[in-house]
Amino acid sequence: MRESLPPANYKISGTGTNTTVKIADTAVLPPSGLDITTSGDSNTLLIGKNTDIRGMSMQFYGSGNKVIIERGARIKGVFICKGDNNTIHIGHHVEFVGAFVQAEYNTEIVVGAWGIYSTGLVIRSGDSHSVVDIKSLKRINQPKSIHIADRVWAGYNVSIMKGVEIQHDTIIGASSVVTKSPGEGRCIIAGTPAKVVKRGVFWEKRSLGDNVAESFWDASLKFRDIDRAVYMNDIREPAQRDWKTVALWGAVIISLALHLLR
Repeated sequence: MRESLPPANYKISGTGTNTTVKIADTAVLPPSGLDITTSGDSNTLLIGKNTDIRGMSMQFYGSGNKVIIERGARIKGVFICKGDNNTIHIGHHVEFVGAFVQAEYNTEIVVGAWGIYSTGLVIRSGDSHSVVDIKSLKRINQPKSIHIADRVWAGYNVSIMKGVEIQHDTIIGASSVVTKSPGEGRCIIAGTPAKVVKRGVFWEKRSLGDNVAESFWDASLKFRDIDRAVYMNDIREPAQRDWKTVALWGAVIISLALHLLR
């Protein structure tokens, strides 16, 4: 990476001082230059190799903030650090088609590698405004960090809110609002608030037909570290649960009831 670039590659505006910008030589920037606004001190922006950030803008409203975009990422969206000591870290080969990402007041937003996020994405670690409890006169909606693992696919107009953790290979349905951590990966979550609607799945970027070579699936499962045998034995929808287990518990409950009625 290089610490200084020709003025055409990025431009810094605002009252901020000691802003560090390091952009790899192979990064693709907007034709007019990357816009960086800062009103704080000692903020840092790091852009990795072979990134495409032609649709990105950066705003620092505080001090000691850091934004990292790893190699191969394709980013279109607005990035904001509000307050001090925030971190936004976007993993390698992530695609943001159109995003609003805001970290607030000493929190971090971490997005793992190989994710695809459709247009209308909102990720924010705080609510901007304060909700105050009348009895205690204390704020009750404090900002919280967000952690998103590798290989997450989000549909159109998804919102991921403060305090959420999303595990690897999760699919987020269009227009979902994620307010709580699903607690598991390799699943589909959807709705407002988003909940798990399907388990034991992963997604593939390519649109596949029915006749896919076995070698393709072997490589795909290996890349994701998936042991298919485990899923064949253990991942079942509620309607597919072993009827013998259900019958056994039913017999136990009936036996207890009869005993109490004696």
